[in-house]
Amino acid sequence: MKEQTEVRTLKEGRYAMIDDAPCIIKSISHSKPGKHGSAKARIEAVGIFDNQKRSLISPVTAKIYVPLVERRNGQVLSIANGVAQIMDLVDYSNFEMKIPDNLIDKIDDLADASKENLYQFDVEVPKIPLEMKDDYIQLTEASLLSVKEVLPAVRGFFHQSEELKERINKVYFYEKEVDKIAYRLKRKLFKDIKMLKFSEKIHLRYFALHIQQISDIAKKVADIVNILIMKRM
Repeated sequence: MKEQTEVRTLKEGRYAMIDDAPCIIKSISHSKPGKHGSAKARIEAVGIFDNQKRSLISPVTAKIYVPLVERRNGQVLSIANGVAQIMDLVDYSNFEMKIPDNLIDKIDDLADASKENLYQFDVEVPKIPLEMKDDYIQLTEASLLSVKEVLPAVRGFFHQSEELKERINKVYFYEKEVDKIAYRLKRKLFKDIKMLKFSEKIHLRYFALHIQQISDIAKKVADIVNILIMKRM
């Protein structure tokens, strides 16, 4: 559904139909009236459904259609070929939403990094000194917690979950904790542990870096979701 209004009434953050597509307005600038015409507005906007940038230059007195946008909750039914099928929890109708390619790529990177770590641990079986086992456990647990929070955040993006921002903030928190633990672990490894050869220390640092990488990718996924949230506000 849509209604008409004058261009002069539009504001940043509101909606407008541009090129027959519902868009969210990102910026509006106005020019002064000329000798032979009224003031004009330049609108920069982004498509609600396709994230495409669109612009419009129009007299401020011209009429423009404004989409009537109603926010609802939905449930993700399936995800396939970069498209999420979502069910409206009010009228139970189904619709599709394209998942941004960079979000899909980063989720794939997260899965690949996790599998690669498991494979490397299984094959190489690193010799971790007893006094450092707790450090590696803490590093692994904090890294996994960042993943535990980011996956519900991705799902929450599609059905407008109220916990979405809290989940993203937790991802950022755990990613910073991983960095702190990793720094402390590597410092302890090279400064305090005397029994290991330098090559053995390098090998253990390699595993610490790869565990740390999982939380880094989780943060990148959270960054993408955060940007997508800001685009649709």
